[in-house]
This record gives sequence, C-alpha cells and structure tokens, in this order.
Amino acid sequence: MKRLRLLVRDLFRRDRFEREMRDELDAYLDLSVEARMREGQPEDAARRAARLELGGVEQARERLRAERSGARLDTVFQDVRYALRLMQRQPGFTLVSVLTLALGIGANTAVMSVVRSVLLAPLPFADSDRLVRLRIIQTDASGRDRELSLVPAYFHGIRERSRLLERVAAQRLQNLTLSGSDRAERVVAIGVSDQWSETLGVGPLLGRTFSEDEQREGSAARVVVLAHGFWLRQFGSDPSIQGRSIRLNGEPYTVIGVMPAQFRYPYEADLWFPISIPPAALTPGDLNAPARMRTGVTRAELDAELARLTDELHREFPTGSRIRLAGIPMHEEFARDPNRSIAALAVAVGFVLLLACVNLAMLLMARGGSRAREIALRTALGAGRRRQIRQLLTESAVLAASGGIVGVAMAFGVSRWLGTLIPARLSEVIQQVEIDGIVLAASALLCVFTGLLFGIVPALRLTRHAPAEVLKDGGRLTGRTGGRPLNVLVVGEAALAMVLLAGAALMAQNFARLLTADVGYDPSGLIRLNLSLSDASYVDPGRRVAAVRQILERIEGTPGIVAAGVTSLQPIPRTRANTGMSLEPDSLRDPVSPLPLANRRLVTPAYFETMGVRLVAGRAFTELDGEASQPVVVVNEAAVRRFWPGEDPIGRRVRPGPRGSEGAWHVVVGVVSNMAEPDDAGMRETIYQPYAQASATLPPGVWITTSASLMVRTTGDAAAAIDAVRGSIRAVDPSLPLFDIAGMETALVAPLSGHRFGATLFVVFGAFGLLAAILGTYGVVAFSVSRRVPEFGVRLALGASPSQLLRSVMFEGLRWAALGIAAGLVASLALSRLLAAVVSEVSPRDPATLAAVAAIILAAAAAACLGPAVRATRVDPIEALRMQ
Repeated sequence: MKRLRLLVRDLFRRDRFEREMRDELDAYLDLSVEARMREGQPEDAARRAARLELGGVEQARERLRAERSGARLDTVFQDVRYALRLMQRQPGFTLVSVLTLALGIGANTAVMSVVRSVLLAPLPFADSDRLVRLRIIQTDASGRDRELSLVPAYFHGIRERSRLLERVAAQRLQNLTLSGSDRAERVVAIGVSDQWSETLGVGPLLGRTFSEDEQREGSAARVVVLAHGFWLRQFGSDPSIQGRSIRLNGEPYTVIGVMPAQFRYPYEADLWFPISIPPAALTPGDLNAPARMRTGVTRAELDAELARLTDELHREFPTGSRIRLAGIPMHEEFARDPNRSIAALAVAVGFVLLLACVNLAMLLMARGGSRAREIALRTALGAGRRRQIRQLLTESAVLAASGGIVGVAMAFGVSRWLGTLIPARLSEVIQQVEIDGIVLAASALLCVFTGLLFGIVPALRLTRHAPAEVLKDGGRLTGRTGGRPLNVLVVGEAALAMVLLAGAALMAQNFARLLTADVGYDPSGLIRLNLSLSDASYVDPGRRVAAVRQILERIEGTPGIVAAGVTSLQPIPRTRANTGMSLEPDSLRDPVSPLPLANRRLVTPAYFETMGVRLVAGRAFTELDGEASQPVVVVNEAAVRRFWPGEDPIGRRVRPGPRGSEGAWHVVVGVVSNMAEPDDAGMRETIYQPYAQASATLPPGVWITTSASLMVRTTGDAAAAIDAVRGSIRAVDPSLPLFDIAGMETALVAPLSGHRFGATLFVVFGAFGLLAAILGTYGVVAFSVSRRVPEFGVRLALGASPSQLLRSVMFEGLRWAALGIAAGLVASLALSRLLAAVVSEVSPRDPATLAAVAAIILAAAAAACLGPAVRATRVDPIEALRMQ
C-alpha cells in the first residue's frame, strides 16, 4: 500500500508539473508576441517567431522533465555538449575568446616551464647544499676585489689542513683537438684531479668515472669521460661507446663513461680526463676547485677556517697582493635569476592572464543580454538558479579548456626559444627548458581556475533577474543591468594595459640601447674565427708564433680581405686573464703594497687596425716588436685613468705578473680606446702585449696559450672570405681546428638573445593589453549607448545638440579609462624595483616613457569611444520615444 500511495503521489506531481510548464509556456508565448509587436513586428510574424523560439527549447524541457521525474542522466556531459553547440553557433565570439585565453594560458605555461626548469630544478649534484667552490679574492691597490682561481700550492694546502672540508677536487680548462674524422674539431676538455666524482657527487650515465690508479700522480692512463651532449653530437648516442678509442691532440684516449645530460660542469665541458696537480706551484693559477663540506658544517664555520688558512698559506706562498680564501656555495655560484628577468616575466604573464579573464568576463556580460530570454525561459520551465549557474560555468570551463589546449600548443611552439632565458652561468647544469607533466598539470588547474574566474560574475548577474520581468521586456536586460560592474572592468583593463605597455616600452628601449651601445670598435664587416693551438706540436711558443705569422701572411692580399689580426682573448664573449702589474716607480717605493690588476691580451701588430680601435696616443705595435726587442705594452684609456690619472703614460714601465717575478719591465708605447660589449659591467683596465713577445713567457698548456682568435675585416662576400681563410689555415696546418666562426655583428647580438626574447614577449603582452583596453572600452561605451537610447531621444527632443551628446558619451568613457590609467601608473611605479634589475640601460620610472604610454592608452580609449558617441548623436527621437 505504501508503494502504491507513493506511486500515485508521484503521478499527481508529474501531472501538476506538466500543467505548470504548459501554463508557463503559454504565458511566455503571449508575452513574447506582445514584446515583438511593440518593436514594430506584425502580429503574424511576431507569433511565428515566438513559436519558433518555443520549438528550440524542447530539449531543455525534456531534460527538466527527466530530472523532475527522478530519471537523472549524466547532466555534466549534457552541459558540455550544449556548451560545444553554443560555441559552434557563435564562431566569432568563440574565436576571439579562445585566442584571448590561449595567449594568457600559453604565456603562463611557457613561463611556468622556465620557472620549473630554471628556478626550481635541483642542481645535478648529490647534497648540493654541502658543495662550495673555493676561490681567491684578490684586492688590488685601489681596494677593488677581483676573483682569481686557486693556485696549486693553495689547493694542496687546503686539502691537507682543512678539518671542515670532506673532499676537495681540482678542475682545469684545456682546449684539445679531436682528430680522426674528416676535419679536426676543438673540444672543451676539463682536466680533473682525484676525488673529482666523489666531491661533486655525480655518477656516470654510462660506464664509469676515473679509478684511483688513473688519477694517481704520475699515472700515464689516457682515459676520458664524455659529456652527454658531446656523446650525442659526435657519436650518435652509441651505447657501445665504452672502450672505444678517440684521438685527442694526436694521442689515443679510451672512453670509459658518459655523464648525465644536465651535467657539463664546469665551462660547458665536452669531456673530462685525469690530471695531476704539482704540490708547490703558484702558476698556472687557473684551478676551478669544488669542495664538499662535512655534514653539519655551517657557512660561518667554513669562513673562519678559510680565514685561518689564508694567513698560513699567504705566509708560506706570498703572492704580492692582499688575498683571502672564500668558499661560495654552489647554489649561489649558479644564480638562478641574476637580473630578475624571469620574475618580471612571471609577473607580466600573470597580468596577461588576468587581463584575458577581465576581457572574457566583459564579453560574457555583453553576450548576456542576448541570452536573457533563454535563461528566463529555462527558469520558467523549472530550472533553479544553482542549476543555471552550473550550466553557465560549464560553458566557461569548456571555453577555458579550448583556450588552454591552444595555449599549451603555443607554449610548445615557442619552447625552442625559452632556453635563451637560462642565465649563461647556469647553462653548465641546465641546458634546456622542458614542458613536463607537472607543468601540464599546473596548466590544467590554471584552465579550471580561469574558467571560474571569468565565468562566475556573468553567471551570477545573468541568473538573478525574475523571468516575468525579462519576458515582459522581450527578453532584453536593457534598463535592468547596471553598468557599474562593466565600468569597474574597464578600469581594470586600462590599469593592466598601462602596466604591460609600460613594461614593453621600457624593455624595448633597454634592448635598443644595448643593441646600439658603443663597443669601441667597428663590428661591420668583421669576422671572428677561433683557432685551437692545443696540439702537442704547439707546446713550443716559437711554433705557435710561427704558425700565427704564416697564417696572417697567407691571408694578406686575399681579395675581399682588407686587414687581419690575432688576439689571445676574443672580445665576445668577454674572457679575462687577470694579472698583477708592478708599476714603476710606485711599486719600488712601496714593495709590500697590493699590486694593481689588469686584463691581459696578446695581439699581433695589425690587430688594432683590423678591429677599428682608435689610437689615442703613442704608437701601435709593429713587426719589429719581436722576442729579441725591448718588451713593450699598449694600454687602454681605462688603464690610464686608473694607473696614471692626469699623467702621460707613454714611456712608463710596467711588469706584468706577481711581485717578485723575474719578468722584464715593459715600456708603455701607446694608448688605445676602450673596447667593451653589451652586458659588460663597465670598461676594464687592459694591457696589450705583442703576441711574439708575450707568448714565450706564459706557461704552456693553459687556455690563454692554446687558443687564438683570428679577426678578419672584409669588404665583400663574408662566406667567400671565410672559405679563403680556411684555405690559408689548411695550407699552414691541415690539423688546426676552427670553431666559433661568426660575424662580429652577430656575435654582439648573440649575448642579447635573452633580452631580445624577453623584450619581444613584453611587446606582445603590451599590444594585447592595448587591444583589450580598446575593445573593452568600446564594448562598454556601446552597451551604455544602447541602454540610454530613450534618454538620448528625450534630450534631443528637448533641444540638446548632437555635439553635447557627443561630449557626454566621450567624457563618460574617458573618465573610466583615465581612472584605470592612473591606477596602472601607480602599479607601474610600485613594480619599478622589479624592473630596475631587468632594464639596466633605462630608468624604470622614466617620466617620458610613462607619459607616452598613458597618452597612447588615452588616445586609444578616445578612438574606442568615438564610434558609439557618434551613433548616439544619430538617434531618431521619435523611434527612441517608442522604445519607452
């Protein structure tokens, strides 16, 4: 009986629900016909249109009946299908919305991948928090500190006397020549001491590292461990590489292992091989020394011990300058975001996504007027407000998911350029930016959040109106939807556009100034070709000098080449060989004072002419400045200002090298202008020595003597000139490898690739912000005009002029835009500290730039207001009054 009573009651409820729906539909039909007739449609046409509209809601009616009867289907999938059909029916709205979201979500996905790969990725060392790099800090006569690498005597002293360091290893850069293929190739080789692998805590990906016997002093073992990238590039990831023989500097070496992909420490190495470090030598002092602290040791404790060791070792091995030992933690050694460019991009893409959400919210609210009749009818059929909001949020979620898919595809498309955002120093342990599963999961959550963010306000506003009132007005929200929320959104859009466009203008200005910075020489028509003189036959300095001279002699007279010279250190990228420098008579008067430091370069006589460096005083080098002649140097203007301020340096004597060295005194014979490059912190004091004189005084095997940069100035086809230079080099020595061949104009821009990519992104974001502000302002003003048509008709009928209406509408739109610009200006000033590290060449608070950006946005807002304002002046008073 109980079941029967429940069944009868359910049948009565269904019957009552059917009657209520029929009554609602009949009432809606009458109201719709009446509203259409008020708009001027004939009764027959109005009734046909209303019935057609009723026929389009049958699916909604059936679904609601099924839900009321308890036969609930999977409504989520139904809502999704309805959202997809709605997107298909409105392709224009869908395209704009998806592309807007794609830019916001795609930019955030790309920057999230950079943040994860660069800022959050762990260093490829076990227990990296216990790793430090030991170095010498040398203070020169002016009180400035410069970083120097460890010398062998200090390395062994620290190893033997430190109680807080568990292990200490040494690494030394050497250029080696890989032969055995069609042409010789220069490789970046790192000689490593014993305890290398254990100190860094990195094991091989394939094979093994060096054994104790192979690393023992005096061992003749010729074995190498390859970097992953070198293994991939040179040997095609051959899994059987272990045990294979390769020739380096003409000697056979056996490959015993391959290191992991993200490990190229230090100096972006191609391979590693064992070396022994002499125990009591002060030169060559170019050791990179990683060390592992014992468990529980603090930074303060290590600093105290290194201070003690500095005193002990400096007494035993004096260097002639004030020095101190320092241990820099590895996480500080590899600065993740040194100029905060990634942080600035993360903030910018956050603003882009917020702007996309604001723009979408405005579009949905504007579209809400056309959907008011649909929502009212669904409500009349029995759909509750919660059900309606769920449907609308589902539509927003589908829209966000579509934009997210396109955005992630865009992020993958630009991923090849994301690697330019990796700081140069960090590239030794991080070589690429990856969009992995975690980034994709974060992007999916971002899509959900985005859909909720831009969909909730339109959904709440659209479902708050009573169905009867909407239907009486023919399904329009005109006159009942206040414009205040839309005005607030216009303010937000203008503010975000101001921040993004100001950032874009500053970044573009900064990049332009870096690009056009005076580098002290003429890069046009200048080509750089690097030579590796690392083969065993070039250990003899006379052989090196002879080879360089023969190459230059062969190049002379080549068609299209007007000048050629060689330098030991190429100007791009910046490489330094700091040396102490005794000055006469200052150093003689005070034999215990710290020596001044300078950057040393070895150059051939035609080098200055080839580079286009200006000779300020004295003379340049000549062919007579050879090994048997008086040692001479040329200094740059920065050195004159530092060492001989207000004096004539010509004829002064200097002695490069540590105090007490037996080197000869060199006479200053000339002064040249400074050379610099973008991203350089400032001009460096530099001394130039003749290649033929100085090459013999430097220890063999170090990188300054195993590489030479050939600079060639051309007037014709660069490719033909390079081929001619290659031929000249082959004629002298076919085994000499060439590497890093590039035009100097290209080489100057290469270090700025990160700046270029960042500036490009900011310009895209700024353009998007400006476009969004224009569309938002236009949409809100147009919506306001459509709502105020009856008002304009009354004002025109009462004698108001069209120009008065034009000014009124323009003022209304520009008022909100100006308020947004002011808010954006305040935000830009608040973010100026973040931008200060990114835009080194311009002020982040540059008033001219901020004023120009504000004027551009205000002019764009005025243009957006003009169309609706003109439309308001053309309102027909009689037709407007009929709409009352």
